[in-house]
Amino acid sequence: MSTDFMTRTTAGRRDVRFEAGVGTPDSRILRWLGGAFLLQAIASAVSGLLLAPIDLLASSPPDDMAGAMADLAANEWQTRAGIVGEMVTAAGVVALGVLLYTVVRHRGPILALVAMALYLVEVAMLAVRETVVYGLWWTSHDAVGNGTVDAMVDQATLLYQSQNFAYSLHMLLYAIGATIFYVLLAQTRALPWPLIGLGLIAAPLALVGTVVEMMGTAVPLWVFLPGLPFELGAGLWLALGLSRGGGGSRAG
Repeated sequence: MSTDFMTRTTAGRRDVRFEAGVGTPDSRILRWLGGAFLLQAIASAVSGLLLAPIDLLASSPPDDMAGAMADLAANEWQTRAGIVGEMVTAAGVVALGVLLYTVVRHRGPILALVAMALYLVEVAMLAVRETVVYGLWWTSHDAVGNGTVDAMVDQATLLYQSQNFAYSLHMLLYAIGATIFYVLLAQTRALPWPLIGLGLIAAPLALVGTVVEMMGTAVPLWVFLPGLPFELGAGLWLALGLSRGGGGSRAG
């Protein structure tokens, strides 16, 4: 292993932990962390940008809500696939939170625990949001089938705004947790400085953008984009074993 461990047995319980001051954990954990970064980044991009039949990330409902309802009703498989994709994203976020906690806890155990808790609450909020998205699809499907679209536009608009607000809450939790995690991750030297620097820009930028958007001001998409190249880059770097903590050591 590339990392020294301190092992002790007290009262029949084996306690294994990283020594204080050690740079990074062993290569297996870093590769798993890289895989978690890639899983949640790819699943989020595919489900949010490619599968949704209408734009669910806009800060305001579509001008033609009746047309959006018709698009949703006509693309059931895309809507369902998008929901499944977001749940895959949620699984990736859980894995990411646990693995990030494992990697950085020796740099700040309380902060790392807070960040992991924020990730887990974020997953719950994402599940709530997808439940509302399903309600929006069902309302649209039922209204189109019964010819009552005009009568259901107000309800569909409310559901759209509700799923959008839930997504903003989910992003707020992510941005706070990611900012904490990336500050601690920078201290482990598991990632090169240009890459971790991108993360230290992306997470606070997403936090500011989310708060501004929740206060009622539209925010351009580019504010949230730096997080994707960071997650993909960090995922590849760690999964390929290029970090200082695991690149040259055996994984077993």
